[in-house]
Amino acid sequence: MPIADEDLPNGEPRRARAASPERALQKALVAFYRVGVWPGQAILFAVPNGEARHAAVAAMLTGISAAARNLLPDDHYLDPYGQGVIPGPTDLILMTAGGVSTYVEVKVPTTTVVVDGKDKRRAGGSLQRGQKLFATQGRALGHDIRLVTSLETWADLLEEKGLRLRVARWWRLSPVVAPPAHML
Repeated sequence: MPIADEDLPNGEPRRARAASPERALQKALVAFYRVGVWPGQAILFAVPNGEARHAAVAAMLTGISAAARNLLPDDHYLDPYGQGVIPGPTDLILMTAGGVSTYVEVKVPTTTVVVDGKDKRRAGGSLQRGQKLFATQGRALGHDIRLVTSLETWADLLEEKGLRLRVARWWRLSPVVAPPAHML
């Protein structure tokens, strides 16, 4: 495994994480947004909440160990401790006109592939306890929380939010949309 530029606080070398299908999908969604959405219509950003951390850093950010948090009942599982880092926030947040924010969780769907003439299921991502509770409590508070599993569902969401796309959706053979008049 390759070693990253900096070391962890305890002196151990930081190791690069292996690429995952979910991480690749998130990068593709961000790239599609960057290329496909006319500038100035929205703000998209990631929530870097799920990366592996040194135990001392995790304790500082969360203020509670994972083992202790897992003992909490659901109605207290998302309570903030330490610096307020909690389990479950979505991967991306999309801010659009009118003060509307959409919270986007990225998961790769389960797929079936044929290998040597036999169907083999490739497991997709599944929501963890914190993600389920975050989505449930967020929706109960009136927030728009979405699960995106493909470029198509992402493009549908962007259009639903009123964003004009500047790239053709080749899978639907739709024409390229002209930019908004104020951007010409």
